[in-house]
Amino acid sequence: MKLFSENKDKLFHYAAIVAYVLLNAFVLFHHEPWRDEAQAWLIARDTNFWGLLNEIRYQQNPPLWYLILLPFAKLGLPYPGTLQIIHFLISVTAVSVFILKAPVRPLLKYLFAFSYFMSFEYVIISRNYSIAILLLFLIASFYPQRFRRPLFYSVLIFLLFLSNYLCFAPAVGLVVLFAWEFFRQGKPGKDFKIALAIMILGGAISFFFGAFLPADHYRHIYPVIPRYYAFFESLTKTLSPFIVIKEGEAFCSFLAVVILCFVILAEIRKPQAIFLVLIAYGGVFYILSFYISSLRHQGFILVLLWLVYWIAQYYPETDWLPFADRFFRRIPTRKISEAGLMLLGICLAFSLYFMVVAQKWEVGYHFSGSRVMAQAIKKISGLIRANHGVIVVHPSPEAASVIAYLPGLKFWQADYADYGTYWRQGAQFDYLRRLTSADVVVRAGIYFRGLDRLFFLLAYPLSFSEAYGYEFKLIDVVNRGVFGYSYETFYLYKAIPLRRIAKQTILPPDTDSGRKPPS
Repeated sequence: MKLFSENKDKLFHYAAIVAYVLLNAFVLFHHEPWRDEAQAWLIARDTNFWGLLNEIRYQQNPPLWYLILLPFAKLGLPYPGTLQIIHFLISVTAVSVFILKAPVRPLLKYLFAFSYFMSFEYVIISRNYSIAILLLFLIASFYPQRFRRPLFYSVLIFLLFLSNYLCFAPAVGLVVLFAWEFFRQGKPGKDFKIALAIMILGGAISFFFGAFLPADHYRHIYPVIPRYYAFFESLTKTLSPFIVIKEGEAFCSFLAVVILCFVILAEIRKPQAIFLVLIAYGGVFYILSFYISSLRHQGFILVLLWLVYWIAQYYPETDWLPFADRFFRRIPTRKISEAGLMLLGICLAFSLYFMVVAQKWEVGYHFSGSRVMAQAIKKISGLIRANHGVIVVHPSPEAASVIAYLPGLKFWQADYADYGTYWRQGAQFDYLRRLTSADVVVRAGIYFRGLDRLFFLLAYPLSFSEAYGYEFKLIDVVNRGVFGYSYETFYLYKAIPLRRIAKQTILPPDTDSGRKPPS
């Protein structure tokens, strides 16, 4: 009977994985990568190994995702299919590990797998978050064998350090736990010392890329303004029923805090779990408060909750605080755990609505206008090459999502006044991406000593149709039905000389009423 029940559960698990693959593969087919997805591919494609390591210091990301893409991009494999397939396989593997191995009731597994984060944010959008989630789940599933196979475990921790900075603090916590427990067992062996060295090396590499920014990085120019409410805002969006909160924010915040407290109280007699909770969420709180805080970052609050719960199941309850033992023994940890998971399951069920909406928009609209604009440019690429044409782009971050589709064409970045494909977050990064349309034309005219062979790919419309003896003809535009991050709309212009008017010298105009690109 028990064997039949286990086989039945496995059947449902595999069915859920197949449904996950089919649903998200269909949605992924309609997805247009935006600038952050294209940036990693462009850096991997257009730099050598040492150049890549230098460039990612400007990106504030560890190197693992870029190194995974490097061989595929260098082989000239097609974009964005190669990027999306690699990422999709990683995401499916992460969900499969969770469904097949996590010590959680099946319904909760399925609700998590089809939540907004796992069925949109971390599977459709190809970034370095899914590789981190996969490593977290592999570490959790392998956790009982960490002492029998310390070298393999250390490699997982090493890779976790290099995956995403949101995992730096959890990785540190796992290293400390591993070392402390190993030393408690007695004299550590050679494998342990090698394993610990591998883990520390991973942490050191990650710390170097994150802490020692280049001298001209924009973080040195613009001060960091703490946002201490960001953690609670993130907690509300990830552990409450609503990803987007219009009303009842106080109730949602209260519910999210209750769920987190229930999880902590359920493991209160397991010091290892409490230590991991404090250090993991402490690190995430620091990053969300001082650096970045958007849905793709906030989702790690939910992912880390599963990590802590999963690992906590491998530890027995102990009396680790003598002065509070009597109080702790009275806490019904099992009931609290069940109540917390029940509340979390209800919230995940409600949040399915946002997954459905996001996937519906992805199928019906454009996450970015990049693919449509790239197709338009491909149609005239022969003309561009025949006339030795150059495409002037601005701002560079938005243009990168189009450039990735078009290897072989020349792109001149107006903000950097040079040829290039990806962007660099240097000291003047924020200022240069806010150049006006007239500034862009003037910069290009001075550099090329005229505008005859120039096309202009902009994320905003020009504020004029004629200037400096040229007519700026709108060739194509993608500005409708775009809903994704930064609303990537594109306008393609060709500078055509006005034969009846003598060409004017390219000089900076006194005024410019052009619309500035979005921040």
